[in-house]
Amino acid sequence: MFLSEHLTKLSQAPIEDELRDRALQHFIDWLLASLVALKLNVGSGIITLTKNNRSGGRATTLGIGDCDIMTALIHNAALGNAAELDDYHRLSVTHPGPIVIPVALGVAQQEERGIRDFLDGIVVGYEVMARMGSAVGKKHYQHWHKTATCGTFAATATAVRVNGYSKTIMQNALGHAGSMAGGIWECRTEATETKQLHSSHAAMSGYLCATAAQAGLRGPSAVLEGEYGYFSAACPDPETSFLEAPLTRWSLWDTSLKPWPCCRHTHSTVLALQKLFLEYGPFVPDDISKIEISTFSEAIKLCDQAAPAHETAGRFSLQHVAAVTILHGKPELNDFNAGMRDDPIISRLRDLIQIKECSDATRDYPVSAPATVSLTTLNGKTFSSRVERGPGDPELPLTNQQMRDKVKDILDFLPSGVDPALIADIYTAPEYRHLDMASIRDLLDCFCIQNFHFHT
Repeated sequence: MFLSEHLTKLSQAPIEDELRDRALQHFIDWLLASLVALKLNVGSGIITLTKNNRSGGRATTLGIGDCDIMTALIHNAALGNAAELDDYHRLSVTHPGPIVIPVALGVAQQEERGIRDFLDGIVVGYEVMARMGSAVGKKHYQHWHKTATCGTFAATATAVRVNGYSKTIMQNALGHAGSMAGGIWECRTEATETKQLHSSHAAMSGYLCATAAQAGLRGPSAVLEGEYGYFSAACPDPETSFLEAPLTRWSLWDTSLKPWPCCRHTHSTVLALQKLFLEYGPFVPDDISKIEISTFSEAIKLCDQAAPAHETAGRFSLQHVAAVTILHGKPELNDFNAGMRDDPIISRLRDLIQIKECSDATRDYPVSAPATVSLTTLNGKTFSSRVERGPGDPELPLTNQQMRDKVKDILDFLPSGVDPALIADIYTAPEYRHLDMASIRDLLDCFCIQNFHFHT
């Protein structure tokens, strides 16, 4: 049995209503993250790209209106991770939402499929993303952005499931996906927007793979394990058992929601600081002499940036995220612009922060993401707090109040004039049976750029 056949089999599995409700919640989460992106500098560029290339169609393009499906996929997928608010499957270290949800939405609208098909496509896409993200092995991540690489397979499976295509079509589509999957990490070394285009390419490629297979174009069955297959080319240490394992629990249940607009690896530090201030504080910034953050190696590798030079770097800086948390109580949407990065109080706090690896935390990652924060005052007293993970994981889900606060913060940031309850009620208590694809379109149309100006 070819490895891709296991993905084909699980992609045809029945899906229960409770899981569809969870998929609807993740759709709202993607919408919130993407709306924030429209207000950032990268959002302005994405809007320009879309306006320069769109043609007529019936696929919703967030903030713009309807256009052709390919442009909608490029646009909507590019937005999802720009603000670092995208959901996160921790065991595979992937972000499914920014790629899977635009594909499910675009295909459902293009092909006039119902809301069950739309949500089922999301569930299947998340499953394929999680399994592929684990199967490619740890060394793949050294050079490859696996949300993008595995996202191509996930987007393909999503498009096939929404359309209700056959197993044969799914098999051929996944065969195509192995040749389309890409996304190297060089974009992390400079101030670029290439990472956003990674998501666009994965979404667009997945749709192409699915429709090509439906048209009768064949793809290789051994695309993963073959002599010239994907694992041989890009995965030095593949772990194929993640593809072969039976379906006992859908990966969507194990996908985390982010409360704050910064790299997920910083969230444990934020929570540890909040607990420290709650138990021992308050502390005035001028009274702090040293802050030590002890956490897992991957967080340090990605987020040890003492002087972030641009907005994205700020969202990936443990020092900056910790500093704004000390000042504001949590990372806020406006905390990563040039004014905040250059603020003298924030700069001083960043300079006080020392980061070191905790071997136990590295051992436990990614099952957990431990962080310990120790704060020393000018009078020599030291206070410490440790947490095992950030909020939003299955073991520590966001509360309804946290979700409502997130919705309000984002709609205030836009500003939109949209009643927060319109979003928050679905976010906190999703029930797909009360909606259809027409109501989904109506919701998205509330955020059309003609109704208010996203980018300042």
